[in-house]
Amino acid sequence: MILVDSSVWISHFRGKEPRLASLLNDEQVVTHPCVIGELALGSLKNRSQVLGDLQMIGWIDAHLLLSCILNSTELWTADKTLLSVARFCGAKLYS
Repeated sequence: MILVDSSVWISHFRGKEPRLASLLNDEQVVTHPCVIGELALGSLKNRSQVLGDLQMIGWIDAHLLLSCILNSTELWTADKTLLSVARFCGAKLYS
């Protein structure tokens, strides 16, 4: 298994890293939540607003939210701040 850093993913998304596609097809790639978070935050159009909103929630909540968004999973929370940030980010919410 190969843990792929965000720099390689960025090259892949730009079409400059053909080896990653082959490794993905062979199911040889693993990732880490921090790499996914780095990639997600790096491509935001309104980064400053989102980063400001994310400062209102904790590290674990940020990872839970990102996991829900990336996996199209509904988030169920009673935390009003997390709920607000989740709505802003377009996460699916369980009600």
